This record gives sequence, C-alpha cells and structure tokens, in this order.
Amino acid sequence: MRGDVGPTQRTATIGGSSAQAMPLDRIEQSLEQGPCIDALESGRPILLEDSSSLPRWADSCGIIISQNSCSHEEAFHMLKKASNDRNQKLRDLAHASVEGVADRQPQRSPG
Repeated sequence: MRGDVGPTQRTATIGGSSAQAMPLDRIEQSLEQGPCIDALESGRPILLEDSSSLPRWADSCGIIISQNSCSHEEAFHMLKKASNDRNQKLRDLAHASVEGVADRQPQRSPG
C-alpha cells in the first residue's frame, strides 16, 4: 500500500502484500519509476503478469542502484561482472540477489 504524505507529496510505503514487496517498493521510490509509481500517478491500478516471469535483472539493478548510489548502466555492469566472475547465469544471480534482500527484511509482528 502506498500513499502521498506531507506537503511535498513524497511517496512512502505504509504496508505491503508480502515481505518481498516491501524492499521492491522502496526501490521503486528511490528510482521514481515502476508500476506502483505509475498507479499512484494515474490513479488507476496497474496489472502485471506473474512477477516470477519478469526479468529479475531489472529488480536486481534497482537494488544495486539503491545500495551504491550509481546509475542504471553502472549497476548493470556490476551485475554482469559478478555474473562473469562467479560463472553464474545473470538471471540466477539476479534472482538470488532479489531473494536475499527480501529475506533480510525485518518481520513485523501482527497487531
């Protein structure tokens, strides 16, 4: 769940459908682009395909950008270099990095 807060109309994550959704939402906020931003700006829901079929390298680049304050091009270069250095397919490395971020998110207690 997202909303505009304060007089500056900045976005903030106030809830999420899963532990994986929360860090991805914060990445969208830092990049100022993505389906949640599109929905907020248009006032209409944005329907996506099953996210497991979408390329993980795009989400992974967002994580790298957020953590390193770099450009998309630099983030993709880092991801490709890590893939080559580890002799690991880019999609597998990207998937693991997205899952790793989601797994590190603190769990909130209900109530």
